[in-house]
Amino acid sequence: MIDIAFTFDMTMSMTPCMFEVRNQLNRLLPQLFDGRLRDIRVALITHGDYDSSSYVTRHMNFTSDVGAMRDYVMHVSSAGSNIWNDGEAYEQALRVAKKELSWRPGAKKALVVMGDDVPHPPTFPFNVDRVDWRQELAQLRAMGVKTYGVQCPTLGRRFSAAFYDELSRETCGEALPLHQFVHVADMMVILSYGVLESAEELEMLEQGMQAEGRYTRNAEILFNRLLHRTDRMSAVRSPTISTLSALSATDLIPVDPSRFQVLTVVERRPIRSVVEEAGAVFKAGRGFYQLIKREDLSEKKQIVLVHDASGDMFTGEAARAMMNLPIDTKTKVGPSNAPVGYTVFIQSTSYNRMLDANTRFLYELEDDRA
Repeated sequence: MIDIAFTFDMTMSMTPCMFEVRNQLNRLLPQLFDGRLRDIRVALITHGDYDSSSYVTRHMNFTSDVGAMRDYVMHVSSAGSNIWNDGEAYEQALRVAKKELSWRPGAKKALVVMGDDVPHPPTFPFNVDRVDWRQELAQLRAMGVKTYGVQCPTLGRRFSAAFYDELSRETCGEALPLHQFVHVADMMVILSYGVLESAEELEMLEQGMQAEGRYTRNAEILFNRLLHRTDRMSAVRSPTISTLSALSATDLIPVDPSRFQVLTVVERRPIRSVVEEAGAVFKAGRGFYQLIKREDLSEKKQIVLVHDASGDMFTGEAARAMMNLPIDTKTKVGPSNAPVGYTVFIQSTSYNRMLDANTRFLYELEDDRA
């Protein structure tokens, strides 16, 4: 028996996480409920932050009912913004997991906390019940619940790493990264199999993801930590510049995985509506659309290359050189210019550009802290 609960921070910076869960629900549900995980129940907790949000916590108790999970995911709303900018109500999500969820005796139990910020201390004025997240965590572990802290990269909030490390310390030793929200469904599946504590099952899942072409650098890190393997960068999954061209490594600039979020464009829509539905504030120039047809390219527009197998991103003048494009003049560009194994994304400076269906879109988020 497996009981696994996922908590989602639903404040503005984290809204794209649930957006991607919704987009990938048709793939996620069969993998959770119709695969080798025969006796699994899933619970969901969504939370905001006290008075500045439209709600503090909402939850769906453990279920194996696919329809119930679909209904909750499709209809739960964003909790809105945080006017204090000094944490979110993660302590309340931990309390809900402890008090409101019906964990089964004898089941393997896990709680996955996904967020980008830190909890409030018991002394926080609006934490009227003086909930101490460390006490809640200790009591969950006393109940036999393994906890996984998943630090999301929305705003590059490195100060929050200690919180997710502490959540995960007894389970996997350190926080688990989610480099891109587009990988959230795969992460949910990987962690569900991880609860089994079966190396054989995890390795079978890993091989299946590799065969399906869904094995990213982020997935590799998760499998390495769950299987207690030494993490090493494979030349196949994350190639060095020397394997791509004669350019020096300093010419091709790596992009921090927290700089962009990859959004899925399900239907043809204006750029602004895609960004705003994902919970971000739209600003022209911060979005990069997937290159799918031949077009004019200004010398002023930036290019980002995404390595298909690893998800690693690169930019800089070397990215243009790898595409055989001039650096300082306007030119024509098309998918045929993409280096083998890469997808090209072009900066958009437009407010109303239409994004094509079944493409991806990179959007650069900014920290909303003062």
